[in-house]
Amino acid sequence: MSAEQLVTRFRQFLLWLTVLVCVGVCAELILISHDKESLQFVPYILCGLAVMAALWVLARPSRNSIWALRTLMVLMALGGLLGSYEHISGNLSLAREVNATKANAAVIKTALTGANPALAPGALGITALLAIAATYYHPAITQKS
Repeated sequence: MSAEQLVTRFRQFLLWLTVLVCVGVCAELILISHDKESLQFVPYILCGLAVMAALWVLARPSRNSIWALRTLMVLMALGGLLGSYEHISGNLSLAREVNATKANAAVIKTALTGANPALAPGALGITALLAIAATYYHPAITQKS
């Protein structure tokens, strides 16, 4: 197998892994009923769009499909940061209500380890990195669509 074939297969693997992680994130969100507020639908939307964009790049790698995927992955990473902020601030609010007399350090620890997992939205950021890595120096970028 040539180096070019190996790189192509690795790109495909990363894109399929992106799809798999997005489907897994949505399945987990469904299982935990992550649908109480309108903001909780953001990861569903981002993952759905990411699946479509990754499949587009897999089916027809072109300058347009790759840039669409990359742009969406920036939004996905920002969505992950927003999710982490929301989880931590929700935990912090609850921790302050329940433990009004505790020291700030104890409240912060409770906020980071509370009911809303602080790092769970990071899966969106990891997914974004996978997809961006799959398109790094992609030969279709230099071709006109």
